[in-house]
Amino acid sequence: MIFALVAFMPMQESLRAFEHGHYLQAARYAFSAAQDNERQQSEGYARVTESLVREGMPYMATYFFIRTLQSGNRQSTQKVLRELPALLRGVGSEFLKPFLLKYTQYEDYNDRASLAAWMFIAGKSAMLHEDYEKAIMHFGNAIHAPDLEAESLFLRGTAQVLVGRLHEGVRDFEACRDRAQGAASAALSRDTKTPGDSHGSARFAQQGQELKERCQAALGRALYELESFDQAANVFQMIDKKSIVWPEILFEEAWTAYRRSMFGQSLGKLMSYRSPLLAFIYNPEIGVLRAQAHLALCHYQDAMQEIKLFEQQMTPLGSSIRHALESHEHDLPFFASLGKQALMMNRDPFMQMLGSVVRSPYYQRLSVGESRIQHELQHARTLGTHGFVGFLQEVGHFFTESLHAFEGILVKNTLVDYNAELIENFDKMSFMKVEVLKVASDSLQNIKPAVGVNMRTPSIPTSMLYWTFNGEFWSDELGDYVVATTSACAH
Repeated sequence: MIFALVAFMPMQESLRAFEHGHYLQAARYAFSAAQDNERQQSEGYARVTESLVREGMPYMATYFFIRTLQSGNRQSTQKVLRELPALLRGVGSEFLKPFLLKYTQYEDYNDRASLAAWMFIAGKSAMLHEDYEKAIMHFGNAIHAPDLEAESLFLRGTAQVLVGRLHEGVRDFEACRDRAQGAASAALSRDTKTPGDSHGSARFAQQGQELKERCQAALGRALYELESFDQAANVFQMIDKKSIVWPEILFEEAWTAYRRSMFGQSLGKLMSYRSPLLAFIYNPEIGVLRAQAHLALCHYQDAMQEIKLFEQQMTPLGSSIRHALESHEHDLPFFASLGKQALMMNRDPFMQMLGSVVRSPYYQRLSVGESRIQHELQHARTLGTHGFVGFLQEVGHFFTESLHAFEGILVKNTLVDYNAELIENFDKMSFMKVEVLKVASDSLQNIKPAVGVNMRTPSIPTSMLYWTFNGEFWSDELGDYVVATTSACAH
């Protein structure tokens, strides 16, 4: 009886601290009660979860959220599931997904926001397993939560495109663009409390703006797939040059111009990638499209020059990729360290290639997660360094190591994809090389190649200026160059 009273007192203290807004103290008392009395463990861990979420410590809260689910206590499980939307915003779905799928059922989600969060996580799991129809269904349910609406529309649109329902994808991307803009504006007026993140509202607003731009880019790609090239070009042009997605979208614009038979504009878009300002972009298909555009114009010497340049640059890079994958096949810390090195803006071509990985939204979120864990631990140390805080240090170490593992997996899997793409691009270049060599062979045998018009300067639109390019790039002109060239093919 005395033992039960002693165990009960920390829970009473925890409740009192919680009601007065002293959430970190409430978490410490609830942790003490859970450690002292196994019968109160699920209730104690649930209280710790609630308290840490309100204290703005989502990573620390996630550990106790998982332990509550593992306890099998349905009442405590349903209680902490109300915190799922906040945890999803704070830590993402990677840590939450396996435990939600294993320990919870549909009936456990007794409020709309937590059910939508679960549907969103289930949708991402279905995407990962390439079950796109199920993903479409789950994201269709998740869009009812305001915080998840825009991203759910983006992911559902992506799934629609992958199953060939392009028109449905277009509608989802258009809606995503509009909702993301609204979410960005709303975030600026919402107060967020996260240790070490005093500008939380501005951060969420920036994420909303970036999502809007990704939706706009996806909309352009879907229109391209529908062969609505004029519409796609207009959509791409609406993306601001200052946007994080614009450097990659410039390539999409080049392809769109190519499909519209505007080869000079296509080559002009690709010319921008030779600017030092865009030297960080890794995309071997840029060289492939350059060669392809020259081949379409029957500029065989220019096409061969691009093919040789591609082989010169990409052959050693391909060897480096294969060496890294073969020498460190099971060494995730090695690949994680490569990501950290790439963050240092190294001029080495291999590191510049990895720069495209570390600039991705997913890697950035993992990197921010490491920083946020340290801020959470620093905040916890206001209570001291032993007991509950000492335990949180171990939790923080676990999550940090897990984030490093996720980074390593991302870098390794991306290198595997890059290697496969390089092989495919070398095959394309080989095919074009055969075409160019065939023209050269026909020329030696006095078989006239298909040439018929002289090179001349095409008519220049009144909105543009014409000058001989001297290798000097101006940032406000990037993406707007048009190569003054005409076809050398016979009419």
